[in-house]
Amino acid sequence: MAAAKPGRTFFTRCAFCSLLVLALWVLTNNTDWRKEIAASTEVVSQYGERGRTLFQTALTNNGFPVGQPVRAFVFAKTHKTGSTTIREVLATFIRRNNITNFAQRAPFPFIAGYPGRFKCEFLFPRGQVVDVIHGHSRLDIKEMQRCISPKAKYFSVIREPWTQFQSTLQFYGRHFKIGKAPSCFGMPVSRVLQGRILSVTNFMMESHRILNKSVPWYFRFKNFQAHDLGFDPMLQDEFKIKLKLLELDNKMDLVMINEYMDESFVLLKELLNLDWDDFVVVDKHKRSYEKVKLESPEHIRAFNNLSNIDIALYQHFNSTFWKKVNQYGRERMAKDLELLRNSRRKAKAKKVAKREASFHGFKQRQFVIEENEKMPLEISHRLADYMAQNSGSCFLK
Repeated sequence: MAAAKPGRTFFTRCAFCSLLVLALWVLTNNTDWRKEIAASTEVVSQYGERGRTLFQTALTNNGFPVGQPVRAFVFAKTHKTGSTTIREVLATFIRRNNITNFAQRAPFPFIAGYPGRFKCEFLFPRGQVVDVIHGHSRLDIKEMQRCISPKAKYFSVIREPWTQFQSTLQFYGRHFKIGKAPSCFGMPVSRVLQGRILSVTNFMMESHRILNKSVPWYFRFKNFQAHDLGFDPMLQDEFKIKLKLLELDNKMDLVMINEYMDESFVLLKELLNLDWDDFVVVDKHKRSYEKVKLESPEHIRAFNNLSNIDIALYQHFNSTFWKKVNQYGRERMAKDLELLRNSRRKAKAKKVAKREASFHGFKQRQFVIEENEKMPLEISHRLADYMAQNSGSCFLK
């Protein structure tokens, strides 16, 4: 066999070195690895399978090998948006991949000081960096980065605001009975109703009139989704809202849309490198109730004022969502939607274990202390007080 020419050997080595440098540059600049692979396909193919393998092995997805499951993420779990179904998908993924370093809910079902913004001081287990958050915590990415893996992906889900408002009323309203002392679970429904029976639209009008930060859990009917994503629910300045939206957009890897949950699941699979089997779950907490349309100009104006940030949030991320779908590829999306739905159809007959019902009601310090027996008493007191300072207290009559 003829010996390789020195010039060709030198050129080949230089080419491999260039590929390695390119891969390292992608890593250090935190760019989109898929775009870099697409851009360099032609170059890599010139050097055969060895060159392709070298390049793709060196390249990683934010610290995780390409094609491997992402083991660090923050799911900002918003309320009444289909988020519990997503959490079940993530729970399946966590079990299958034996991920054990995740934040625990304390007091159940909240994490790290909710409804106050996320605080590492109240994260449990204490004193360690965690890899996963997939429960109800109020988003504060800057604070989260202090005690969550730097490799973490950030994502959430939102829902059309008026539909979400009605779902919230249906859910929390079930737990309020006229004439009985209100629990946190029934707040602020009890404050709004004040012993009356109101239609959905009249409840909304009354909420618009009386809700403010002095009413415990007021945010459940005042920009609830925006509250969970770190906004001040009372903010009215459109310019400041826009700036906050752009800041959030820049930091989030994905914001899913409830009304397009299957497309959202496909994008989530791409983000975390999930398996189709992870998505074989039933819709959690899905209930049927009569939906009401906003028709009168007065009602529309009141709701637009009451949910101004949620409306802006939905409009912004609904737009960016479809940009992500287009980047993913419409043909590819259609094929993957069929794969997702086939997996779901095949598993429909399987029995799904019942999930224990959530309990949101508590008597502030007493409940926090009882739930957090492993947490130092001083921390439990500070946690209870922090929750109360952020409209998360309950007052019995």
